[in-house]
Amino acid sequence: MLPTFRRAVSGLGALLSIGLAACDLSVDPGDTAPPIDLEIDFCSNDVPVWFAYQNIGESTTRVLPDAQATFRFSAKSRVVIGMVWQMGADYHTEFIYASNEELTAISGRACAEDLGTKTVNGTIAGIAPTQLGVIGMGIASAPLANGNTSYSLTSLPDRPLDLIATRQNLSGMERLADRVVLRRAQNFANNASVPAIDFAGTESVAAATASATVSGIFTGEFAYLNNEFLSQLGTAHSLLYVENIGNGTRQFSAIPAASLAIGEYHTLTLVSVNPDDASLRSVQNYFFTAGNQTLALGPSLEVPNIGTIPNAEYVRLRASLPTQTSYDDAIQIDYSQQQSASVTSMRIWATLGWLRQVVNTWVIDVPDLSGADGWQDAWGLKPGFPIDWVVTGYGGKSTLLFGALPDAGDFVRFAVQQSQPDPAVAALRAPAPRRTARPFQRPR
Repeated sequence: MLPTFRRAVSGLGALLSIGLAACDLSVDPGDTAPPIDLEIDFCSNDVPVWFAYQNIGESTTRVLPDAQATFRFSAKSRVVIGMVWQMGADYHTEFIYASNEELTAISGRACAEDLGTKTVNGTIAGIAPTQLGVIGMGIASAPLANGNTSYSLTSLPDRPLDLIATRQNLSGMERLADRVVLRRAQNFANNASVPAIDFAGTESVAAATASATVSGIFTGEFAYLNNEFLSQLGTAHSLLYVENIGNGTRQFSAIPAASLAIGEYHTLTLVSVNPDDASLRSVQNYFFTAGNQTLALGPSLEVPNIGTIPNAEYVRLRASLPTQTSYDDAIQIDYSQQQSASVTSMRIWATLGWLRQVVNTWVIDVPDLSGADGWQDAWGLKPGFPIDWVVTGYGGKSTLLFGALPDAGDFVRFAVQQSQPDPAVAALRAPAPRRTARPFQRPR
Protein backbone atom coordinates (compact mmCIF):
# COMPACT_ATOMS: atom_id res chain seq x y z
CA MET A 1 0.00 0.00 0.00
CA LEU A 2 1.43 3.35 -1.02
CA PRO A 3 1.67 6.06 1.65
CA THR A 4 -0.86 8.87 1.76
CA PHE A 5 -0.16 11.98 -0.28
CA ARG A 6 0.64 15.06 1.81
CA ARG A 7 1.29 18.73 1.20
CA ALA A 8 4.77 19.88 0.26
CA VAL A 9 6.93 22.31 2.18
CA SER A 10 6.83 25.60 0.30
CA GLY A 11 8.29 29.03 0.85
CA LEU A 12 6.82 32.49 0.39
CA GLY A 13 5.31 32.84 -3.07
CA ALA A 14 5.80 29.19 -4.00
CA LEU A 15 3.35 27.62 -6.42
CA LEU A 16 4.06 24.08 -5.26
CA SER A 17 1.28 22.83 -3.02
CA ILE A 18 1.18 19.10 -3.69
CA GLY A 19 3.70 16.75 -2.13
CA LEU A 20 4.81 13.15 -2.22
CA ALA A 21 4.77 11.40 1.14
CA ALA A 22 8.14 11.43 2.92
CA CYS A 23 9.52 13.98 0.40
CA ASP A 24 10.61 17.57 0.86
CA LEU A 25 9.83 19.27 -2.43
CA SER A 26 12.22 22.14 -1.77
CA VAL A 27 14.79 19.70 -3.19
CA ASP A 28 14.46 16.96 -5.75
CA PRO A 29 17.57 14.74 -5.66
CA GLY A 30 16.09 12.28 -8.16
CA ASP A 31 15.75 14.89 -10.91
CA THR A 32 18.94 14.65 -12.97
CA ALA A 33 17.41 14.97 -16.44
CA PRO A 34 18.21 18.19 -18.30
CA PRO A 35 15.42 20.81 -18.45
CA ILE A 36 13.30 21.28 -21.57
CA ASP A 37 12.71 24.68 -23.18
CA LEU A 38 8.97 25.26 -23.58
CA GLU A 39 6.99 27.79 -25.62
CA ILE A 40 3.34 28.32 -24.69
CA ASP A 41 1.43 30.45 -27.17
CA PHE A 42 -1.94 32.15 -26.63
CA CYS A 43 -4.48 33.66 -28.99
CA SER A 44 -4.67 37.46 -28.99
CA ASN A 45 -7.96 37.47 -27.05
CA ASP A 46 -6.72 34.95 -24.44
CA VAL A 47 -3.39 36.32 -23.19
CA PRO A 48 -3.14 35.99 -19.38
CA VAL A 49 -2.30 39.11 -17.38
CA TRP A 50 0.05 37.04 -15.19
CA PHE A 51 2.12 33.96 -16.04
CA ALA A 52 4.65 32.26 -13.77
CA TYR A 53 6.29 28.87 -13.31
CA GLN A 54 8.14 26.99 -10.61
CA ASN A 55 10.52 24.12 -11.16
CA ILE A 56 11.00 21.58 -8.41
CA GLY A 57 13.51 22.92 -5.88
CA GLU A 58 13.38 26.49 -7.23
CA SER A 59 11.49 29.69 -6.54
CA THR A 60 8.55 31.06 -8.51
CA THR A 61 9.54 32.98 -11.66
CA ARG A 62 7.28 35.35 -13.54
CA VAL A 63 7.42 35.29 -17.37
CA LEU A 64 6.35 38.08 -19.72
CA PRO A 65 5.05 37.34 -23.24
CA ASP A 66 6.74 38.36 -26.46
CA ALA A 67 4.99 40.36 -29.17
CA GLN A 68 3.29 37.20 -30.45
CA ALA A 69 1.78 36.38 -27.00
CA THR A 70 4.21 33.47 -26.47
CA PHE A 71 5.66 32.65 -23.04
CA ARG A 72 9.07 30.93 -22.99
CA PHE A 73 10.73 29.18 -20.05
CA SER A 74 12.93 26.22 -19.20
CA ALA A 75 11.10 23.45 -17.32
CA LYS A 76 12.63 20.70 -15.22
CA SER A 77 11.05 17.25 -15.08
CA ARG A 78 8.33 18.52 -12.72
CA VAL A 79 7.00 22.03 -13.09
CA VAL A 80 4.00 24.12 -12.03
CA ILE A 81 2.51 26.82 -14.25
CA GLY A 82 0.30 29.61 -12.90
CA MET A 83 -1.84 31.96 -15.02
CA VAL A 84 -4.42 34.68 -14.42
CA TRP A 85 -6.98 36.14 -16.83
CA GLN A 86 -8.97 39.31 -16.16
CA MET A 87 -12.31 39.95 -17.88
CA GLY A 88 -13.62 43.28 -16.60
CA ALA A 89 -14.19 42.76 -12.86
CA ASP A 90 -13.99 38.95 -13.20
CA TYR A 91 -10.84 36.91 -12.59
CA HIS A 92 -9.90 33.36 -13.59
CA THR A 93 -6.75 31.73 -12.21
CA GLU A 94 -5.27 28.44 -13.36
CA PHE A 95 -2.48 26.20 -12.05
CA ILE A 96 -1.07 23.15 -13.84
CA TYR A 97 1.12 20.59 -12.06
CA ALA A 98 2.68 18.46 -14.81
CA SER A 99 5.88 16.94 -16.14
CA ASN A 100 7.86 18.86 -18.74
CA GLU A 101 7.40 15.93 -21.15
CA GLU A 102 3.60 16.26 -20.88
CA LEU A 103 3.80 19.96 -21.66
CA THR A 104 5.92 19.37 -24.77
CA ALA A 105 2.70 18.09 -26.35
CA ILE A 106 1.56 21.69 -26.81
CA SER A 107 4.89 23.54 -26.73
CA GLY A 108 5.75 25.48 -29.86
CA ARG A 109 2.25 25.28 -31.34
CA ALA A 110 0.89 28.62 -32.47
CA CYS A 111 -2.62 29.34 -31.22
CA ALA A 112 -5.09 29.51 -34.10
CA GLU A 113 -7.45 32.44 -33.61
CA ASP A 114 -11.01 31.16 -33.24
CA LEU A 115 -12.93 34.45 -32.91
CA GLY A 116 -13.12 37.43 -35.24
CA THR A 117 -15.47 39.93 -36.81
CA LYS A 118 -16.36 38.31 -40.15
CA THR A 119 -19.81 37.08 -41.18
CA VAL A 120 -20.63 34.86 -44.16
CA ASN A 121 -24.00 33.88 -45.60
CA GLY A 122 -25.22 30.98 -47.67
CA THR A 123 -27.95 28.53 -48.63
CA ILE A 124 -28.38 24.77 -48.71
CA ALA A 125 -30.39 22.40 -50.91
CA GLY A 126 -31.13 18.70 -51.10
CA ILE A 127 -32.64 18.45 -47.65
CA ALA A 128 -36.15 17.39 -46.65
CA PRO A 129 -38.28 19.41 -44.19
CA THR A 130 -37.98 16.53 -41.72
CA GLN A 131 -34.17 16.59 -41.82
CA LEU A 132 -31.62 18.88 -40.17
CA GLY A 133 -28.87 20.73 -42.01
CA VAL A 134 -25.80 21.76 -39.99
CA ILE A 135 -23.14 24.11 -41.40
CA GLY A 136 -19.98 25.01 -39.51
CA MET A 137 -16.69 26.88 -39.82
CA GLY A 138 -14.29 27.01 -36.87
CA ILE A 139 -16.41 27.27 -33.73
CA ALA A 140 -19.36 28.89 -35.57
CA SER A 141 -22.28 26.65 -36.43
CA ALA A 142 -25.74 27.07 -37.95
CA PRO A 143 -28.47 24.39 -37.68
CA LEU A 144 -31.28 24.56 -40.22
CA ALA A 145 -34.58 22.77 -39.59
CA ASN A 146 -38.23 22.86 -40.67
CA GLY A 147 -37.41 23.62 -44.30
CA ASN A 148 -35.14 26.61 -43.63
CA THR A 149 -32.37 26.86 -46.23
CA SER A 150 -30.55 30.14 -45.46
CA TYR A 151 -27.82 30.56 -42.83
CA SER A 152 -25.25 33.01 -41.47
CA LEU A 153 -22.00 32.22 -39.67
CA THR A 154 -20.76 35.05 -37.47
CA SER A 155 -17.67 36.05 -35.44
CA LEU A 156 -15.34 34.21 -37.82
CA PRO A 157 -11.60 34.89 -37.60
CA ASP A 158 -9.69 36.27 -40.57
CA ARG A 159 -7.89 33.06 -41.52
CA PRO A 160 -8.56 29.93 -43.61
CA LEU A 161 -11.14 27.58 -42.08
CA ASP A 162 -12.60 24.26 -43.10
CA LEU A 163 -16.31 24.42 -43.94
CA ILE A 164 -18.24 21.30 -42.95
CA ALA A 165 -21.91 20.74 -43.75
CA THR A 166 -23.96 17.66 -42.94
CA ARG A 167 -27.49 16.49 -43.58
CA GLN A 168 -28.82 14.75 -40.49
CA ASN A 169 -31.79 12.45 -40.06
CA LEU A 170 -33.98 13.14 -37.03
CA SER A 171 -35.65 10.40 -34.98
CA GLY A 172 -36.98 11.25 -31.55
CA MET A 173 -34.00 12.49 -29.47
CA GLU A 174 -31.45 11.39 -32.09
CA ARG A 175 -29.82 13.16 -35.00
CA LEU A 176 -27.50 11.17 -37.28
CA ALA A 177 -25.57 12.52 -40.29
CA ASP A 178 -26.04 10.72 -43.62
CA ARG A 179 -24.44 13.17 -46.12
CA VAL A 180 -21.31 15.33 -45.80
CA VAL A 181 -19.89 18.30 -47.70
CA LEU A 182 -16.33 19.30 -46.74
CA ARG A 183 -14.61 22.36 -48.24
CA ARG A 184 -11.11 22.97 -46.99
CA ALA A 185 -9.23 26.21 -46.29
CA GLN A 186 -12.08 28.63 -47.00
CA ASN A 187 -11.28 32.30 -46.29
CA PHE A 188 -14.17 34.50 -47.39
CA ALA A 189 -14.35 38.27 -47.18
CA ASN A 190 -16.66 39.77 -44.60
CA ASN A 191 -20.35 39.47 -45.58
CA ALA A 192 -19.45 37.22 -48.51
CA SER A 193 -21.89 34.71 -49.98
CA VAL A 194 -20.80 31.08 -49.72
CA PRO A 195 -21.39 29.00 -52.89
CA ALA A 196 -24.57 26.98 -52.44
CA ILE A 197 -24.32 23.63 -50.65
CA ASP A 198 -26.35 20.85 -52.29
CA PHE A 199 -26.60 17.56 -50.43
CA ALA A 200 -28.01 15.95 -53.59
CA GLY A 201 -25.09 17.16 -55.72
CA THR A 202 -21.80 15.50 -56.65
CA GLU A 203 -19.90 17.40 -53.94
CA SER A 204 -21.83 15.54 -51.23
CA VAL A 205 -20.57 12.17 -50.01
CA ALA A 206 -22.22 9.52 -47.87
CA ALA A 207 -21.19 9.47 -44.21
CA ALA A 208 -19.41 6.36 -42.98
CA THR A 209 -21.13 4.35 -40.25
CA ALA A 210 -20.07 2.04 -37.43
CA SER A 211 -21.45 0.76 -34.12
CA ALA A 212 -20.75 1.87 -30.55
CA THR A 213 -21.28 -0.57 -27.68
CA VAL A 214 -21.87 1.32 -24.44
CA SER A 215 -21.98 -0.08 -20.90
CA GLY A 216 -21.95 1.06 -17.31
CA ILE A 217 -25.02 3.31 -17.40
CA PHE A 218 -26.83 2.96 -14.06
CA THR A 219 -30.60 2.65 -13.80
CA GLY A 220 -32.24 6.07 -13.50
CA GLU A 221 -29.34 8.00 -15.03
CA PHE A 222 -29.61 10.40 -17.97
CA ALA A 223 -27.10 9.37 -20.67
CA TYR A 224 -26.19 10.72 -24.09
CA LEU A 225 -23.77 9.85 -26.89
CA ASN A 226 -22.08 12.36 -29.18
CA ASN A 227 -19.64 11.94 -32.07
CA GLU A 228 -17.63 14.99 -33.11
CA PHE A 229 -15.17 15.46 -35.94
CA LEU A 230 -12.15 17.77 -35.58
CA SER A 231 -10.82 19.07 -38.90
CA GLN A 232 -7.26 20.01 -39.80
CA LEU A 233 -7.94 23.75 -39.46
CA GLY A 234 -9.94 23.50 -36.26
CA THR A 235 -13.58 23.12 -37.27
CA ALA A 236 -15.53 20.96 -34.82
CA HIS A 237 -18.66 19.30 -36.17
CA SER A 238 -21.11 16.94 -34.46
CA LEU A 239 -22.15 13.97 -36.59
CA LEU A 240 -24.30 12.17 -34.00
CA TYR A 241 -26.20 13.20 -30.91
CA VAL A 242 -28.61 10.89 -29.12
CA GLU A 243 -29.89 11.13 -25.55
CA ASN A 244 -31.88 9.10 -23.05
CA ILE A 245 -29.95 6.00 -24.07
CA GLY A 246 -29.30 2.79 -22.14
CA ASN A 247 -26.62 0.13 -22.30
CA GLY A 248 -26.33 -1.60 -25.67
CA THR A 249 -25.30 -0.83 -29.23
CA ARG A 250 -25.92 2.35 -31.22
CA GLN A 251 -25.01 3.34 -34.77
CA PHE A 252 -22.90 6.46 -35.31
CA SER A 253 -21.67 8.42 -38.33
CA ALA A 254 -18.14 9.50 -39.26
CA ILE A 255 -16.33 11.31 -42.04
CA PRO A 256 -15.43 8.73 -44.72
CA ALA A 257 -11.76 7.74 -44.85
CA ALA A 258 -11.26 9.09 -48.38
CA SER A 259 -12.21 12.59 -47.18
CA LEU A 260 -9.80 12.75 -44.20
CA ALA A 261 -6.61 14.81 -44.01
CA ILE A 262 -3.54 14.45 -41.77
CA GLY A 263 -4.20 15.42 -38.16
CA GLU A 264 -7.97 14.99 -38.31
CA TYR A 265 -9.83 12.74 -35.93
CA HIS A 266 -13.17 11.90 -34.28
CA THR A 267 -14.17 11.88 -30.63
CA LEU A 268 -17.00 9.58 -29.55
CA THR A 269 -18.21 10.59 -26.10
CA LEU A 270 -20.58 8.82 -23.71
CA VAL A 271 -21.85 10.86 -20.75
CA SER A 272 -24.10 9.61 -17.94
CA VAL A 273 -25.51 11.90 -15.25
CA ASN A 274 -27.03 10.95 -11.92
CA PRO A 275 -30.10 13.23 -11.64
CA ASP A 276 -30.16 13.00 -7.83
CA ASP A 277 -26.81 14.65 -7.16
CA ALA A 278 -25.67 15.66 -10.68
CA SER A 279 -22.54 13.53 -10.41
CA LEU A 280 -21.28 12.57 -13.82
CA ARG A 281 -19.29 9.78 -15.49
CA SER A 282 -17.95 9.82 -19.02
CA VAL A 283 -15.60 8.14 -21.47
CA GLN A 284 -14.30 9.61 -24.72
CA ASN A 285 -12.70 7.53 -27.49
CA TYR A 286 -10.41 9.02 -30.13
CA PHE A 287 -10.25 7.47 -33.60
CA PHE A 288 -9.47 8.42 -37.18
CA THR A 289 -11.55 6.28 -39.53
CA ALA A 290 -14.94 4.71 -38.80
CA GLY A 291 -14.75 1.46 -36.88
CA ASN A 292 -16.75 -0.20 -34.13
CA GLN A 293 -16.14 1.36 -30.72
CA THR A 294 -16.56 0.16 -27.12
CA LEU A 295 -17.26 2.73 -24.40
CA ALA A 296 -17.34 1.42 -20.82
CA LEU A 297 -18.07 3.89 -18.03
CA GLY A 298 -16.04 3.72 -14.86
CA PRO A 299 -17.35 3.88 -11.27
CA SER A 300 -18.67 7.00 -9.60
CA LEU A 301 -16.01 9.38 -8.35
CA GLU A 302 -15.44 9.34 -4.62
CA VAL A 303 -16.81 12.41 -2.82
CA PRO A 304 -13.93 14.81 -2.12
CA ASN A 305 -13.34 16.68 1.11
CA ILE A 306 -12.92 20.44 0.71
CA GLY A 307 -11.39 22.26 3.69
CA THR A 308 -10.04 25.72 4.43
CA ILE A 309 -6.40 26.62 5.06
CA PRO A 310 -5.86 29.71 7.27
CA ASN A 311 -4.73 32.63 5.15
CA ALA A 312 -5.12 36.36 5.68
CA GLU A 313 -4.84 37.63 2.11
CA TYR A 314 -7.36 35.43 0.25
CA VAL A 315 -9.25 32.19 0.74
CA ARG A 316 -7.14 29.04 0.37
CA LEU A 317 -8.84 25.66 0.07
CA ARG A 318 -7.54 22.10 0.34
CA ALA A 319 -9.18 19.33 -1.72
CA SER A 320 -8.64 15.70 -0.69
CA LEU A 321 -9.78 12.87 -2.96
CA PRO A 322 -9.13 9.12 -2.57
CA THR A 323 -7.34 7.70 -5.60
CA GLN A 324 -9.32 5.30 -7.82
CA THR A 325 -7.80 3.00 -10.42
CA SER A 326 -10.12 4.32 -13.14
CA TYR A 327 -9.14 7.94 -12.51
CA ASP A 328 -5.53 7.95 -11.30
CA ASP A 329 -3.90 9.78 -14.24
CA ALA A 330 -5.00 13.34 -13.47
CA ILE A 331 -7.28 15.43 -11.30
CA GLN A 332 -8.95 18.80 -11.84
CA ILE A 333 -10.40 21.09 -9.16
CA ASP A 334 -12.65 24.01 -10.15
CA TYR A 335 -13.74 26.71 -7.72
CA SER A 336 -16.25 29.42 -8.57
CA GLN A 337 -17.42 32.33 -6.46
CA GLN A 338 -20.15 34.84 -7.28
CA GLN A 339 -19.60 38.19 -5.57
CA SER A 340 -21.98 41.12 -5.62
CA ALA A 341 -20.88 42.35 -9.07
CA SER A 342 -18.16 39.95 -10.22
CA VAL A 343 -17.09 36.31 -10.47
CA THR A 344 -13.81 34.79 -9.30
CA SER A 345 -12.91 31.32 -10.53
CA MET A 346 -9.91 29.06 -10.11
CA ARG A 347 -8.83 25.77 -11.71
CA ILE A 348 -6.05 23.45 -10.54
CA TRP A 349 -4.72 20.50 -12.56
CA ALA A 350 -2.33 17.78 -11.38
CA THR A 351 -1.12 14.77 -13.37
CA LEU A 352 0.42 11.42 -12.58
CA GLY A 353 3.39 12.56 -14.65
CA TRP A 354 4.00 15.26 -12.08
CA LEU A 355 3.53 12.88 -9.14
CA ARG A 356 5.70 10.11 -10.62
CA GLN A 357 3.81 7.49 -8.63
CA VAL A 358 0.24 6.51 -7.77
CA VAL A 359 -0.77 7.62 -4.27
CA ASN A 360 -3.64 6.73 -1.95
CA THR A 361 -5.07 10.24 -1.83
CA TRP A 362 -4.75 13.36 -3.93
CA VAL A 363 -4.30 16.43 -1.68
CA ILE A 364 -4.36 19.68 -3.62
CA ASP A 365 -4.09 23.15 -2.09
CA VAL A 366 -4.81 26.59 -3.44
CA PRO A 367 -1.25 27.95 -3.44
CA ASP A 368 0.00 30.70 -1.16
CA LEU A 369 1.30 33.28 -3.62
CA SER A 370 1.46 36.30 -1.32
CA GLY A 371 4.64 38.14 -2.25
CA ALA A 372 5.21 36.38 -5.57
CA ASP A 373 6.43 38.69 -8.35
CA GLY A 374 3.44 40.40 -9.95
CA TRP A 375 0.81 38.39 -8.07
CA GLN A 376 -2.22 40.34 -6.77
CA ASP A 377 -4.16 38.98 -3.80
CA ALA A 378 -7.34 40.43 -5.37
CA TRP A 379 -7.14 37.60 -7.93
CA GLY A 380 -7.75 35.01 -5.21
CA LEU A 381 -11.03 33.73 -3.79
CA LYS A 382 -12.71 36.27 -1.50
CA PRO A 383 -13.77 35.79 2.13
CA GLY A 384 -17.45 36.21 2.95
CA PHE A 385 -18.89 34.72 -0.29
CA PRO A 386 -19.98 31.10 -0.94
CA ILE A 387 -17.64 28.99 -3.08
CA ASP A 388 -18.90 26.24 -5.39
CA TRP A 389 -16.57 23.43 -6.42
CA VAL A 390 -16.36 20.76 -9.10
CA VAL A 391 -13.84 17.91 -8.84
CA THR A 392 -12.97 15.73 -11.85
CA GLY A 393 -10.82 12.59 -11.90
CA TYR A 394 -9.28 11.42 -15.19
CA GLY A 395 -7.93 8.14 -16.54
CA GLY A 396 -6.14 7.80 -19.87
CA LYS A 397 -3.36 9.66 -21.68
CA SER A 398 -2.80 12.89 -19.73
CA THR A 399 -1.39 14.83 -22.70
CA LEU A 400 -4.83 14.73 -24.31
CA LEU A 401 -6.01 17.00 -21.50
CA PHE A 402 -3.49 19.60 -22.67
CA GLY A 403 -4.74 19.48 -26.25
CA ALA A 404 -2.22 17.02 -27.72
CA LEU A 405 -3.06 15.23 -30.96
CA PRO A 406 -4.31 11.71 -30.20
CA ASP A 407 -3.14 8.35 -31.45
CA ALA A 408 -5.66 5.82 -32.75
CA GLY A 409 -7.22 3.98 -29.82
CA ASP A 410 -6.58 6.69 -27.23
CA PHE A 411 -9.29 7.40 -24.68
CA VAL A 412 -10.03 9.56 -21.64
CA ARG A 413 -12.31 8.29 -18.90
CA PHE A 414 -13.49 10.78 -16.27
CA ALA A 415 -15.98 11.28 -13.46
CA VAL A 416 -17.26 14.39 -11.69
CA GLN A 417 -18.56 15.37 -8.27
CA GLN A 418 -19.80 18.87 -7.51
CA SER A 419 -20.99 20.87 -4.54
CA GLN A 420 -24.24 22.18 -6.02
CA PRO A 421 -26.50 19.55 -7.65
CA ASP A 422 -27.80 20.96 -10.92
CA PRO A 423 -28.74 18.20 -13.39
CA ALA A 424 -29.41 20.64 -16.22
CA VAL A 425 -25.92 22.10 -15.95
CA ALA A 426 -24.22 18.76 -15.38
CA ALA A 427 -25.94 17.14 -18.36
CA LEU A 428 -24.51 19.80 -20.64
CA ARG A 429 -21.03 19.75 -19.13
CA ALA A 430 -18.38 19.74 -21.86
CA PRO A 431 -16.52 16.48 -22.48
CA ALA A 432 -12.80 16.04 -21.95
CA PRO A 433 -10.69 18.84 -23.44
CA ARG A 434 -9.52 18.51 -27.04
CA ARG A 435 -6.89 20.24 -29.09
CA THR A 436 -9.14 23.21 -29.99
CA ALA A 437 -9.78 24.00 -26.32
CA ARG A 438 -6.70 23.82 -24.16
CA PRO A 439 -7.38 23.38 -20.43
CA PHE A 440 -5.59 26.60 -19.57
CA GLN A 441 -7.71 28.82 -21.79
CA ARG A 442 -10.01 31.03 -19.81
CA PRO A 443 -13.68 30.02 -19.68
CA ARG A 444 -15.85 31.70 -22.29
